[in-house]
This record gives sequence, C-alpha cells and structure tokens, in this order.
Amino acid sequence: MEQTPEPKARPQVSLIFSFGGGETSDVGPFLSSFEYKAMVNGGYIIRGKFFDTNFNRLDELIKQGYFLNARDPAGQIMVKFQIRWGPESETEMNISRTGKMTAALLTLKHSGKDSSDKGLLEFVAIDPPSFYLNSGLGTGEVYTGTASDVMKQVIEYYTPCKVTISKTYDNEKNKWYMLRQDPKTFISSMIDWSPSLTATKTHWIVSSHDNNIYIEEQGKIKANPRGYYNLLDVSSHSDIKTWEMLADHGLAQTQSALITQGVSAISGQYLDWYSDPQEKYVVIKDENTPNKQIAQIKSDRGFKKPSSIIGASSISSIPEIYSAGDLGYQYQDYIDGRPRGMWLNMINSVMRIKITIIGHGRYTSPYGLGTDYVYLAWTSGKESSGGGDRYYWMTGNWIIYGFEHKVTRSFWYTDLYCARFDYDSIAKKVGTAQLTPF
Repeated sequence: MEQTPEPKARPQVSLIFSFGGGETSDVGPFLSSFEYKAMVNGGYIIRGKFFDTNFNRLDELIKQGYFLNARDPAGQIMVKFQIRWGPESETEMNISRTGKMTAALLTLKHSGKDSSDKGLLEFVAIDPPSFYLNSGLGTGEVYTGTASDVMKQVIEYYTPCKVTISKTYDNEKNKWYMLRQDPKTFISSMIDWSPSLTATKTHWIVSSHDNNIYIEEQGKIKANPRGYYNLLDVSSHSDIKTWEMLADHGLAQTQSALITQGVSAISGQYLDWYSDPQEKYVVIKDENTPNKQIAQIKSDRGFKKPSSIIGASSISSIPEIYSAGDLGYQYQDYIDGRPRGMWLNMINSVMRIKITIIGHGRYTSPYGLGTDYVYLAWTSGKESSGGGDRYYWMTGNWIIYGFEHKVTRSFWYTDLYCARFDYDSIAKKVGTAQLTPF
C-alpha cells in the first residue's frame, strides 16, 4: 500500500453540472472551497463554493436548463466531481486523486456584496440513492419474498440504482406491506429489526457509490487496508497533522448489554431476561455477537471489556410478525434484531479518533467504511531505553468509519474518523501487525 501523496502543486477540483442531455463547463478553476464527507450508513454529501465573475457561471447553469429541470425528478441535475493534486506521475494517480463521483444537486445559493458583476455560488449535493429513496408514491403496495428480496425490489422500483444486498434466510413466500411509507422509511424499518435474519447475525452496513447501493451484513464484508500514517513527536514530517481522541468508557453503564422482551402470539412463550437465564434470545452483548469485525490491537492500546454486565438498557422489540409463523423463524430467534443492530452500531463510539492528513485520493466512496482499516504508527522517533523506537498507544489498527475532504485554493486535507473496540472482545480481528507501510 502507498503512503500519503507528496503534493507537487496546488489541489484542483473538477466540478461539472450534468443536465441529462448536456453539461456545463468545468467550474473547478473558479473554486473557493470544496468539502466532501462520507460516513458509515450515512451516504455522502458535498458542498462547494466558487467565484462567479460577471455571473457567467449562473448564466450558463440557467441556459443549460437549471430553472427548467431542477424541480422535475425526470430531469434531476447531477454534479460530477473529482479532487486531485496537480501534475502527478502514473504511479501516483491512485493516491493523489479521488475517483470520479456523482452527486444529486439539492440547493444552489448565489450571493454578493457591493457589486452587480461578481458573486459567489454555493451548492449542496448528496449521493443519488439517498436522493431517489426519499421520493415515494404513498402506496399500499404488497411485496412478496424474503426481507432482502423485498428491499431490493423496492429500490429497483423507485430508483435507477443497482443494488447489492446480503441474503436473509426468512420465508420466500412472505408478504410485506409498504403501508404508504416512502421507500427510505420502509427500507430503514426493515434494516432496523432484521440483523438476526442474516448468516452472521451482524448489523447492516449501507453505502453508496454513484447509482450503486450496497446493503450488506458487516460480518461478510471483506476488510481492506486503506492507509499507513505516522506521527513523530520529534519531527515535523508526520503524515498526521492534527488528531483528537474521545474515549467514552461511560458507555459501559448502558452499552455492556442491551435487553429486550416480548410474547409470542403463536406459542404463548413469554421472553424476557428472567425467562432466558442463558441469555440466548433477549440479551445482546459481546459473547453473542462473535462475527462482528473490529480492529486488532494490543492489550495496552485499548480497553479491556467489562468482566460482567455493568449496566443494560431495555430496547423495545418489534411485535411478532403475523400470527402463523409466516416469517419462517420462531419469535425467539429474531426478537433480538433491533437491540442487536443498535449494540453493534454503538461499538464505534467506545474509542474514537479523528486525524487530519494530507489530501489522500484513496478515500473516494463510502464503500468499505465500517470494516476497512488504517494503521497508525505513533513513535518517539528516537530509541527508548529498551532499544528501538518507543511506540505510543495510538499505534496499531483502527477501523475507519468516515472521512471528509476539505479543499481550498491553496491546500487539500483529509479528515479520517476511526474507532477501536475492546482488545479482548470476541470478534473477528482485522488489521496487520506490521510497523512498516503495507
């Protein structure tokens, strides 16, 4: 894997507004600032500002059909964008520039001061799947299939997106009622309670890349290395320019376990913490989420898990689905779906860091956030009394769950949001043990 790029010129951003049948010229050369942020399960968003001398840029947008198309779903305006450093060699291209991406334009703001011939244009755009899924028909449609089949059917009906989704193992003949919800709300409600229906019983990771949407169980996603970054406390040549860390050990009061409860209308079985002494059905904790993926770390670089349940919060379960066993699962086997998803999504909050590095092109889309990892080497840069460099607690693997590119006319920085969980957690540990770039 390559290390961070070495800028040889100022950053450049390509920004082209696409109107389906036509495109504007690249407004990137008129850039004032540009931000591109992506988070796990949050899609992505871009915000750009560029100078508009003599209102030429706004005039071009209007002539291309901004007023005619912006409010028409069939003529949705897209923004094609790419960030890159200046001239680079072929070997540097995959780290010194992001891939080309597309976002759906939401807002356009024009402002100025004391002049009728110059202004500033600012726009906001989001990932296309998020844009399309917020528009529905308020129908009472009924879908047939497994939970994963139905989510795919809904996305393909309401959007032009290509769907990749993990399989759920419920009844293929089941019926699902949309209840006049918009597609995003309908799919979100299914994602909320269904982690127990997947092969690994891990939480869903939802990500997007242009018109592609991925809804996959975290335990099945391949974790890939994203970068190697160093922090030298005796040198100004560190890859990491700034950093901040939040260790929220207080979460143990509520996060060491989540519990739920409910009653089966079919069997009459009552499920709660007391009727489940082996904690197989209604308690979610470290021991019964063994397929989750977390960063591999040493014992002196992260928390030790609680020796027992310190505190637990009660989470409402969904009611039993229908009353004839239609789902193909007993209620006890999926009652823990909501707390399971919540508990697994919460583990990124136990120990978090944000680091700022030189703009790195490897961070193009949200795909891989929540499973991919980076390796940080925080060293003294000098030999310790025991021989060799001293490596501080930040050294090692971190799961990356978000990034944000910040570009101005003079420089490009990338913020990385990373997390660690308990070093002795029962989980699939990902990462490398190397102390050199991999």
